[in-house]
Amino acid sequence: MTTSERIQQELQDSKGEYKEAKENLKGEQQRLDEVKNNLRKLKSQIRSEKDEEKKKKLEGDIEDMEEVRDELEKKNEELRKDLNDIREKVMKFRDALLVDFGEGKGKKRSASDEDLTEERSHFFKKIQHFYPPPPELADTRRFKDYQDEKDPFILNYRPSYAAGLPVTLCSDILAKFQDDAKGNIELNKDDIIFVRDLSNKMCSFFSDENTRRNCFLELMGSYLNRVFDIYNFGNNRTTNGSIMFTKGNFQVPLLSLEVKLEIGMGSGCAYVQSTAYYVEFIKKFRNSPAISQSRFPVFLVYLAGPYMGVAGAVFLENPVCEPLTPVMPLFYLPHHEDILLGTAYVVKALKIALTNLEKFYDQLSQHSQIITEDRKSLCFQAIMEYNGGLSSQHVIIKFAKRYSEACHKECQTLGIAPKLFFCEQIAGGWYVVIMEQLMEHDYYFILIRTKIALYMRLSNILISPDDSIKIIDFDWSGKVGEVVYPPLLNQEIDVWYPDVKAGEKILPEHDLYILNTEFKKCEL
Repeated sequence: MTTSERIQQELQDSKGEYKEAKENLKGEQQRLDEVKNNLRKLKSQIRSEKDEEKKKKLEGDIEDMEEVRDELEKKNEELRKDLNDIREKVMKFRDALLVDFGEGKGKKRSASDEDLTEERSHFFKKIQHFYPPPPELADTRRFKDYQDEKDPFILNYRPSYAAGLPVTLCSDILAKFQDDAKGNIELNKDDIIFVRDLSNKMCSFFSDENTRRNCFLELMGSYLNRVFDIYNFGNNRTTNGSIMFTKGNFQVPLLSLEVKLEIGMGSGCAYVQSTAYYVEFIKKFRNSPAISQSRFPVFLVYLAGPYMGVAGAVFLENPVCEPLTPVMPLFYLPHHEDILLGTAYVVKALKIALTNLEKFYDQLSQHSQIITEDRKSLCFQAIMEYNGGLSSQHVIIKFAKRYSEACHKECQTLGIAPKLFFCEQIAGGWYVVIMEQLMEHDYYFILIRTKIALYMRLSNILISPDDSIKIIDFDWSGKVGEVVYPPLLNQEIDVWYPDVKAGEKILPEHDLYILNTEFKKCEL
């Protein structure tokens, strides 16, 4: 048996093992979902029960059911760990990505309907059992019950552990919007006049939420040259306004709006409610190509009084939503030109993005093109093919918000860094970096995935069996005297040079101090 045949056989065996483990987890997850659903009903019932004797009995039932829930959660966690171990074994034998540089262009392997549906099945199952209307979830005291730390309902960064892959890496349209909103487009007098009028109206006092909403829809609809529909899902589920793309039987949202009368008024968080309505659209269009054959990118606009924000949403294994702009004050402040211009860039960028998103869904409706597969990591293994597929190279592909190509190449010249094949900035402010995978280092992926710092750490230095040294991770490298510590420097890590602060220059003695500190820890 050749090496290729052996690997293929091991892959098939591992896939069978994975399928069996997944079915076991699926059954136990069903039991857990049913228990959680019954537990919610009991807790809702006890809140309205006035008879003390019945209340006491309900308390006992809740206590018993909570014990069952805890046992099932523990069992599910063990099964999930086993499943992850098997998945790692499968991934070891499977090419995660094919990148063809024969013509100088990268091409990703496409994901099938089966891939996307299978990944999302757990989420669809979750919303099938119990899901309150978005206005209730807008009350964060209620919403937090659904944001389980191990399995959050929506990855919308409320709270911080409910985080997903950056949406700007999942949609070029969302990424371009974010770039444009930072001022990478030209404004004209119509853009300025609109923002001036919008701010002048939105900082006024309104008697109720609907009046504010209608005023906003009239102004924004006219500027965007779009019609806002009050989309009704039924059963107390209605958006404050949605821009829909419709072509024949194909329909999909481009933008969803949520409005609150003022900050602190209107029963909850406008942003959270907008993300909850994104889930409603997922349920509504579950069988549409927009869901089954794309990541379902949508813009979310939330308005609380005269404060507006724009978020982006995509559907991976779970819904992922994140703010793409700061919350902007819609006040008429002619003496604060930067605020007015900042808002103008955002609305102009949104106008451009909606046209791009409409084209995207129009193409999808015509050709039902399958969008390339979703990645779940900012750093992953790949195989680069060239010479018409006759030659190949194992590589690492990573996405980073900054990267020093010059430092990497300098270290490569000195023979102390992996070969750098590609480094280029893409939309959304990301760098895509493709470098040689050091195959002789069995622990390479463990190090690169679990690193906890950005600078010269032991986890960024690899040693091969012949004692050659390679340095990886040049995200925050640069020339001495120019490169500085990041704004969000984690001061809790106990390896930093004494008294370093965010924004200060990184010096060679700092790297030496960090290495000496870590070597001492190894000796202990």
